Amino acid sequence: MTTSTLQEKAVNSIVRHNMLATGDHVVVAVSGGPDSVALLHVLEGLHDRLSFTLSVAHLNHKLRGEPSEKDADFVIEYAASLGLPCVVESEDVGRFCEEQGISIETGAREMRYAFLERVASSDDAQKIATGHTADDQAETILMRLLRGSGAGGLAGIRPVRDGNVIRPLLDASRQEVLAYLDDQGLAYCIDETNAETHHLRNHVRRSLLPVLQQDYNPEIVQVLCRIGEVLRTESIYMDHETERAFASCVIVADTGQVKMDVRTGNSLPVALQRRLVRHMVHAAGGQIKELTFDHIERFREFVAQEKSGRLLNLPGGLIVERRRDQIIVCRGMPEPFDMAIYVPGVTDVPVAGCRLDVRIIAPEDAPDAPDDDCALFDADLIQLPIQVRSRRSGDRIAPNGMAGTKALKAVFKERNIPRVERDRVAVVVSATDILWVAGHRRSRIARVTLGTKRVLMITCLQGAPNHL
Repeated sequence: MTTSTLQEKAVNSIVRHNMLATGDHVVVAVSGGPDSVALLHVLEGLHDRLSFTLSVAHLNHKLRGEPSEKDADFVIEYAASLGLPCVVESEDVGRFCEEQGISIETGAREMRYAFLERVASSDDAQKIATGHTADDQAETILMRLLRGSGAGGLAGIRPVRDGNVIRPLLDASRQEVLAYLDDQGLAYCIDETNAETHHLRNHVRRSLLPVLQQDYNPEIVQVLCRIGEVLRTESIYMDHETERAFASCVIVADTGQVKMDVRTGNSLPVALQRRLVRHMVHAAGGQIKELTFDHIERFREFVAQEKSGRLLNLPGGLIVERRRDQIIVCRGMPEPFDMAIYVPGVTDVPVAGCRLDVRIIAPEDAPDAPDDDCALFDADLIQLPIQVRSRRSGDRIAPNGMAGTKALKAVFKERNIPRVERDRVAVVVSATDILWVAGHRRSRIARVTLGTKRVLMITCLQGAPNHL
């Protein structure tokens, strides 16, 4: 292929996907392999024409000993030959993957992108360019198909990721890249581990794709890339529709809980329901990658069933509760909490998603009919200090206006507090006595009377500034 052909493919991708703006600074990820060497050379030839600047970044993964060091030296020399600044760092990827319990491919990718983001931030760069090609795209789509990915996963590698990671060579084949390097007389490094077929990508690259090309369709790479492009654009549309559905029937509470209106959720098309489940899990702090098709279908069936009060466990410690008209998703049950309350002052209660504002006021300044978020007590009858804590087994309250005591569990049922929220409710106590289930029920202890001289007023302000 001619030099201009690969450059023009890059230009077409840059323009079509709006990858660059005038004046952008681009950090180019260069491993030393053929794809990244070609990418840097192509971009260096285009930077005047498209008005952007370049720098180079290389991460030594320390996985191959001396060859890894030689790759780093090669990249430094190559960047210097083009007059470009170069940042090189080393990370022990193997140890990181062992500590995290993840594959080398996953860990290397995580550390590489974290490194590139650090370099981009340090260089005030607007974009990060990687050397992914059409062959990488085809391999990724095949791998995800083998793993059972949905339409979003089968869209493959996006030309632009997160607004700042760009792939200008995504429409060019590996053969076109190699022909360009040969035509330009450019040297590059060979990673011998690419021949090891125990990695799925290498096996797909060296075994599956060649068989598909030879025995089924010589244009299989282009076919897979077209499928990815179709699914990518359709996925973008579906993402937009999912955002609209999320906004119409889902609320994210201050405590991190995600709540969905059951009727609206059940009325959505199945395709949107499945995407909405993933959206809700992400909003609740779960890992979408841990969700399987079966998890999503169980979630949908759980929503469709009318019995309330039931719980469903999802990967990552997420719990789902089915209420009569609502679905609640949250990250497990919180650890028990117990803290002193400032008297007077404001106490943050992050787990409960609230703040307790305590004041000592004159009886004439107290509200005549306080709502559920405000409780009044005779300050001189309260034993200090007072605490705020989570519920405990056997808790009982002496409800205001009633004789005897009542189990907190019964209060929660009366107030229709979801099971997944009960461990987050702020319980205000003095010594062993429960004074107030904040926002729900106060006790008859230390009631304000005509003889009260000072009033202790506690107001529950929803929305803790630093909720967990």
